[in-house]
Amino acid sequence: MTLSIHVPIIRNNSEGLASTNPLALMLTQEAALDYLLKHARMCHPNEALTYRIARYELLEELACFTYIGQTHYHLVLVDGLPGTLEAIVRQ
Repeated sequence: MTLSIHVPIIRNNSEGLASTNPLALMLTQEAALDYLLKHARMCHPNEALTYRIARYELLEELACFTYIGQTHYHLVLVDGLPGTLEAIVRQ
């Protein structure tokens, strides 16, 4: 069994800032995506924000987590309603 953690990353492209919440280390991709969707609902997604989930896996022989890769999400409003969002995966 492989232990993975998923780290939600929110980047403000206009300011070049990336924000990760150290308390938001998720055990599943679905939980991390839910975290990003909640953030997007509060902030009303715009073109300046990029949402990503970085994945790390535990290497037992080194007893540490190593970076595996990340999934990019483009969040858009559905029917113009801020409470209804759709996540479009960009590889």
